Amino acid sequence: MIPDILSHGQYETVYNFLSLVIAAQLFTAVFLLIALPRILPRYRQAITVAIVVCGIAAYHYFRIFDSFKAAFVTDAVGGTGDYSQAAGAGFNEGYRYVDWLLTVPLLLVELSSRYSPSCGPSSPRSCGGSFPPQRS
Repeated sequence: MIPDILSHGQYETVYNFLSLVIAAQLFTAVFLLIALPRILPRYRQAITVAIVVCGIAAYHYFRIFDSFKAAFVTDAVGGTGDYSQAAGAGFNEGYRYVDWLLTVPLLLVELSSRYSPSCGPSSPRSCGGSFPPQRS
């Protein structure tokens, strides 16, 4: 449940946290994209899926960020007062559920392609079992 009124400190905490998360996701996606040619071929599918997951998550967090900024306003000079929900502009919580709906299956594909390359996501047999040993 989102409160109707946020203090200046609460608003700034959420604002800064969302900014940090967006930057971390975007820079992770860019780093993985740049590093992709140097990754062993057997791990490239997992890294490609990770790039897609980071991109999708960054987009949704950007949308959450925009929704948050539009949902809370202040009348105080310099923005140092309390923030209340703007009339007609509610915070859209649906973005996080859409994010989960898209990224969790992709993370499962990434996990199966990383730890069991012989049985990809389209394989009909089960990919369960014990944790495979690390190979160098």
